[in-house]
Amino acid sequence: MKVDISALKNKLTSNTIMIVGSAPGFPHGMIDDIEALSQIALEHDIPLHVDACLGGYILPWMKELGCPIPDFDFVVPGVTSISVDTHKYGFAPKGSSVLLFRSAEIRHHMYFVATEWPGGIYPSPTMQGSRPGGLIAGAWAALLYLSLIHI
Repeated sequence: MKVDISALKNKLTSNTIMIVGSAPGFPHGMIDDIEALSQIALEHDIPLHVDACLGGYILPWMKELGCPIPDFDFVVPGVTSISVDTHKYGFAPKGSSVLLFRSAEIRHHMYFVATEWPGGIYPSPTMQGSRPGGLIAGAWAALLYLSLIHI
């Protein structure tokens, strides 16, 4: 099922903090109309997040092969963030994911700093802090191995 664009428009209020679209949505495999969601997000100055956790590694390849895949990424002007699970079709170890931001300014809001921690100031790019190095190394290795451009 796709997001109902007119229902979404009717639900927007001054308390709306984000619009989320799926590319594709699990379990039906439908890609929301990210272009339409983008227009609404831009009109109302609301961030648009694309949940591409399932399709983030398949849709670009399908598009490359000539399948009619609509734009869902940062090509669409209103998209501010995209989530992709590297452990799904990116073949990285289970538990690795990526959150992409359109700009460094938007990413800045992701940082977390605990100033009252007993061990001193505790800054982190995520709320949970550290990540196992093996997951990061495995995701990087899979990305390089599967990429069109080898570094």
